[in-house]
Order: sequence, then C-alpha cells, then structure tokens
Amino acid sequence: MEVGELLYLRDIKPSDVIALHKWENDPEVQLHGTQKTGITVNELKEYISSIKDIYSAKQLRLMIGIKRGFETIGTIDLFDFNAEEKTAGVSILIAEKRHREKGYGNEALKLLIKYSRETLKVSRLFCNIAADNEISLKLFEKNDFREIEDKSEWFGDDTFINDDNVKQLIR
Repeated sequence: MEVGELLYLRDIKPSDVIALHKWENDPEVQLHGTQKTGITVNELKEYISSIKDIYSAKQLRLMIGIKRGFETIGTIDLFDFNAEEKTAGVSILIAEKRHREKGYGNEALKLLIKYSRETLKVSRLFCNIAADNEISLKLFEKNDFREIEDKSEWFGDDTFINDDNVKQLIR
C-alpha cells in the first residue's frame, strides 16, 4: 500500500465489486475510457479472484482511498507492464464525482509514479487519453507526461475511442 498526504492506494478486494460494477458501467466513464461495453458483477468477481502479481498478470489495479474516513473514490491502474523494457501504461479514475477536481487524482498519480519507479523499477510510463478529456490531459501534463503520438487512426471499431492522444513520461 502507498500512502500520501490525503490518500492511500491499496490492493483490490472482493468487497470492491459493487463499487467497481457501478463505476465500470457509468456511461460517463465509458465515454472517456477505452472500454465501451458494460461489465457484469460476475466478470468482476472472476477478475478479482484471478488477480496475480504484476509480473505474471502484466497489470495492477489499485483502489484510491481518502485517509480521512477511509472512503474509496476510484482506481488507478498499471497495464501492459513489461519488466524487461521497464515500461507500463497508466490509467486513473476518480469515480466519485464529488471528489473530482480536488487534487486527489494528482496525488494518486504521484503515488503511483513513485511506486512504479522505486518498487517496480519502471523508467517509462505512458497513458492513452481521449482528446476531449481535458481534465485528464491537464492532470498528466502537470505530471510531466508529454504527447508523443496521435492514435486517431489506430482504432476503428466500436470498442475503443477513435481520437486518443498518447502521453508518455520518460525518466
């Protein structure tokens, strides 16, 4: 678990299924995410029960919690983890709308960057952000992610967004 001034990051637990189901099926979340179809409670239960370490699963999902009151407000993920290349993708969701734009995303991202570098020895992080997701673009830019590629031609099906900006942080 990583702990900051206001937040902590913790492993996902079976008791998180209901919140995750609500968040993953929120149309606003789907609008800005890469997954455009809903997910069932059973699929989430299977996912949680199958979680392995990041080295074998190549991904890690952590829950974002507020220290005061221990309220879980979102998730932060590492995906496409490659220990040999020392790279990973990052995504973040402050799902509880009343907690957005309060600096929690910034602190959670800083905690994940620190964990990625110090514990996992990742030297390059990247993220995929929809061009119209201005809040996320600002968050990652504030944390020294810089645009390296426009992926607007990469995805043509209904499963993925069609106008990604890719930001990459290189140490």
